[in-house]
Amino acid sequence: MRNSILYFLLEGLSRGGIQFFLLFISYYYGENIYVTLMLLVSLETLIPLFFPTNYIDALLPLLKKYSEQEITSNFFVFNFIFFVVFGLVFIVFIQQLQEYYNYDNTYVYFLILINVFLVRWLYFSAFMKQMEEKHINAIRIKGIPFILSLGLAILFVFLFEDKIFGFFVGKTLGLFIFYVYILLKTNITFSMNYKFLIDFSARSKYLVLIGLLGWATGYGFLNIAHTFYTETDTKNFAYILNLYMIFLMVIFGGMQVIRPKILKLVNTNAASIQLKTFYIKTMLLYSGVAILGFGIFMFIQILSLPSSVGNMLQNGNYAILLFLLVAAESTARLFVYAKDDIKNFTQKIVSVELIGWLLVLILLYAQETKMFLIYFTLVTIRTLYVIYYTYKRTFS
Repeated sequence: MRNSILYFLLEGLSRGGIQFFLLFISYYYGENIYVTLMLLVSLETLIPLFFPTNYIDALLPLLKKYSEQEITSNFFVFNFIFFVVFGLVFIVFIQQLQEYYNYDNTYVYFLILINVFLVRWLYFSAFMKQMEEKHINAIRIKGIPFILSLGLAILFVFLFEDKIFGFFVGKTLGLFIFYVYILLKTNITFSMNYKFLIDFSARSKYLVLIGLLGWATGYGFLNIAHTFYTETDTKNFAYILNLYMIFLMVIFGGMQVIRPKILKLVNTNAASIQLKTFYIKTMLLYSGVAILGFGIFMFIQILSLPSSVGNMLQNGNYAILLFLLVAAESTARLFVYAKDDIKNFTQKIVSVELIGWLLVLILLYAQETKMFLIYFTLVTIRTLYVIYYTYKRTFS
């Protein structure tokens, strides 16, 4: 519990702080800058989905097969290769990116790519410490660079006339400073173990599909709102995502601790009733957070707030509902990954999600179908299936 709270506090200050700052940008600098910035943030969350190194849960079955040195060195090389590949892709398609996002500062797109590269390595470094249950070390890695990037992002937004450029310069610089510090303390040999790369790729390639579909129901849906709905709808959905991301810090904090515990339960062949009990206890904790969140938003609604702030918070209950659905789904997934059941799970969940997206397309072209109804229909379908799959394969 202590480590979960520390993870939550540090990630809340860093990644959650960024979400508060985005809301501040909307309030202080206007909704046009805010919507453009949120769409660029959606790009920043899309790119890593094509990096195999994004799927560190695929390492769970390999921790007993390879040494820490082998995993660290190969992961670094793999991450760098994909950074170079995407750098070339950006050079070729930079004009199309500028046209789609209606933002022509070329440097920002490459800063976004650098951010992805740095974050993948920092997350991996924290993951390896978590698997050794060295949580204090992992907490530092998960917290300090992101707090530093938040502080510099705030500073450079105030200093630069181009607020979007300042935001990404600050984020990148903060991450890079701590990245160099971690790199100097890590023993890396620039060699590749092709057997490891094959083992890791064989598992992570399935998670790419899951990651893309998951992105489509997060920041990706912001692009759907931007394409099919009004600016007001897009702005309201962006506010929901911001508020949800703040509550998501609870899930991030919890997962850092429960991931190694689930792996230990699975590796020691714990009975299904033990696994199910652990899942239920975890969800009771998340439910308590959701109830507290509902209470906070109900209290806020009775206060006299500026209309702009009220607009940001008016859909807070949707954010909490999304938090509960994602908590139930992401916790269930950890049991599937720990059991190395990735291939079969991917085939099933992708089929279910494609059916869900077919339903979305039908609703999109139906008259007067509310955006939130479409969105939560899709998220609920995915969540219910993941829980059902985990129950059938793990808990029964």
